[in-house]
Amino acid sequence: RVSTMRSTRNRITFIALLAGTLAVSTTFGMLLLLPLYIKEKLGGTEADFGLISAAGAITAAIAIGILIRYPRRIPPHFILAITAAIYAAAAFSVSLTHTFAWPLIVLGLVLGTAWAVAYTSAPMVASELSDNETRSKNIGYVTGMVQIGFGAGPLLGDLLIHQGLSFSGIFRVAAVLSLLAALVVFPLHFRSPELR
Repeated sequence: RVSTMRSTRNRITFIALLAGTLAVSTTFGMLLLLPLYIKEKLGGTEADFGLISAAGAITAAIAIGILIRYPRRIPPHFILAITAAIYAAAAFSVSLTHTFAWPLIVLGLVLGTAWAVAYTSAPMVASELSDNETRSKNIGYVTGMVQIGFGAGPLLGDLLIHQGLSFSGIFRVAAVLSLLAALVVFPLHFRSPELR
């Protein structure tokens, strides 16, 4: 009976992780509409979007290096939740921009770095929740959920555009999704001793 209860608790915890991973990944996918926003609404070009994308490359690499070097200094589900919240704040801030200027480049840096850390930390949480027999399968589920979010985000954004929502509105929806991801993932340690 105790074993069954533990198994159910772990399953619910893992489903919550998958839901949070899907939400933050879908947010990332919705932010892939940023080039259209820059071109159609801000009067920018593909080169401008390239500048925004490149802004976070170095900081993302540094953040991933630190995360890999000190993988358990901070519990990985806290890292995932915090970066999802940061991503939400940056996505909401993007929705407030009306011209192509340096704040958008700074937001690109934040988005790129936060996403890189979220992408790296989600499989780490799955690993913490797994034993040797289920680890590779569970990491596969999480990375699969990331790919689903990548694909679903632009589709959801396109659907919202056709429903009459502006780019700014779409980025705000994305911010809400990412914030929900943070709220789902942050308390996982209450259900799972492995994360404490």
